[in-house]
Amino acid sequence: MHTQNKYKTHKQMTFNIFRFQFLTKFLEYLWLWKEIIENRPGNYTQNPRGRMFLSWQTYEGIKVTINSAIEATKFLLQEGTEFV
Repeated sequence: MHTQNKYKTHKQMTFNIFRFQFLTKFLEYLWLWKEIIENRPGNYTQNPRGRMFLSWQTYEGIKVTINSAIEATKFLLQEGTEFV
């Protein structure tokens, strides 16, 4: 039984690697978008630049949520949780 649970956990981790990569790539996309706006040439004040991107609260909230979800999922799978 223990070997079977270990196999399921490994199988779940392998399956979830794609999901983790997707979430990590999404964070990279948001960071790149933010950098492009901050470095955009032109005479833009902070107000117009701020409207070209998400609010900082939303951006920070998305980052915290994604990182927390990844870490919590990894922890639960390592502890042998069958379904996450």
